[in-house]
Amino acid sequence: VQTCALPILLVKFDNDLCIGCGRCIDACLNSHGGIIEKSARFAIDDAPQLMADLPHKEIVALIAPSAQSNFKLSKLISALKKLGIKHVYDVSLGAEITVALYHDAITKGRVKTPLIATPCPAIVKYIQLNHPTLIQHLAPYGSPVHNLAVYVKSLHPYAEMVFFSPCVEKRREIKKQQLIKYNV
Repeated sequence: VQTCALPILLVKFDNDLCIGCGRCIDACLNSHGGIIEKSARFAIDDAPQLMADLPHKEIVALIAPSAQSNFKLSKLISALKKLGIKHVYDVSLGAEITVALYHDAITKGRVKTPLIATPCPAIVKYIQLNHPTLIQHLAPYGSPVHNLAVYVKSLHPYAEMVFFSPCVEKRREIKKQQLIKYNV
């Protein structure tokens, strides 16, 4: 259990119950006037390590559609190419791969219906923690970013991958899967 000292009260949270939605980060940061150094919780950004490794490694970028909340995508893609990123993939392709997997599994009767899609790791974690009877209905496939990473790794086996997304829980997912090295 960790704590975050807010100006008037003390908030406790249990990491074993955390679904990675990121609300605690905003609350803690806001309670400290936006000063990240005073926050107990903060998002992990691998940008410094990515920039250090970029001249020495082949890097492929995966960009979540939600990255538009933080970046203008046309400028981001151009900037990544100028920095030396060799290939850029939209995670929407991973969603198409995931839907094809769902369709095939349902058609062949390999999954229990109704099937709960698993594109959001925070929702999956929420179900695992709070509704364990529904676990049997979770799709047995990775999220779109995971499925895209598997596909991209087959195309570029020696490249490292960087994932651009504002999602906090995705960071935990990619670290656990060890397919994607950097999260920005």
